[in-house]
Amino acid sequence: MRLASLQSVQEAIGVDNGRDGENAILAALEAATLDLAARLRCGTLDLATREDDFRLCEGSSAFALSRGFLRAAPTVWAARDRRALGVSARDISNQVDVDRERGVVAAVCLPGEQPLWLRVAYQAGFATEDGETYRDVPAWLALAAQLAARIALNAHPAFVTNLSTTDASALQSQLDRIVESRMRYLPWARIPRASRTL
Repeated sequence: MRLASLQSVQEAIGVDNGRDGENAILAALEAATLDLAARLRCGTLDLATREDDFRLCEGSSAFALSRGFLRAAPTVWAARDRRALGVSARDISNQVDVDRERGVVAAVCLPGEQPLWLRVAYQAGFATEDGETYRDVPAWLALAAQLAARIALNAHPAFVTNLSTTDASALQSQLDRIVESRMRYLPWARIPRASRTL
């Protein structure tokens, strides 16, 4: 899977190197996608429906979902007992703030006494348009994938010989600024006690 298209990298480089060049770009984009998913700490970027369970204690107010890049606002249920989450839990979706890109739910006002259990149901990740390239990718993430691919191609013989590469250190610096500002580093947020793909 790829976060950016072959054409976007070809346009950025300014060349069309034929089949060998295309294969090199596609391989670089696939590697860039895996690398960015790891650097952003979001596991996989494939579209999935998930449920994460959290146990709240005094002071709990922010919850890091197991995935980022939520497709829509999640549904959040609260219950005094974990077994009640699937049966008689209260929907408190309107009492939370959500950072959909990072996958963080912040409770504005939690109901009742604690300890309390929360279940967050959501859809995260990206669908593919052709089975190979993700669609509806944020512009910054597609740019990051293009930059990472261009860095990987910097030493590839098909691109070095025709001087179609840019200085890798400049590209790396730009990539680092993009990724570091959006990384899912959330030491203050609680992590799920249980998580599952539906």
